[in-house]
Amino acid sequence: MKKIKILLSVLSCVLTGFAWSQAIVTLDPPFPTGSDLVTLTYHADQGNGQLADLTPGTNVYAHTGITVNGSTWQYVVGDWGNC
Repeated sequence: MKKIKILLSVLSCVLTGFAWSQAIVTLDPPFPTGSDLVTLTYHADQGNGQLADLTPGTNVYAHTGITVNGSTWQYVVGDWGNC
């Protein structure tokens, strides 16, 4: 459970930074805690537009975790290539 709280905290900080700078990603609630249900919204019409033409219902996957100064991924949820 502690790893999840750390991951949520880091993810919240990173994504909030993106949201403030370009409004590409938003979180609800904006500063989640370890016990919150979180909705992450990616605004595909913003940024480079690579996902703008996807049709509703198209699956988009994200690999989450943290890496610091070139270290290996930590607090990863799942494995690369596995859903």
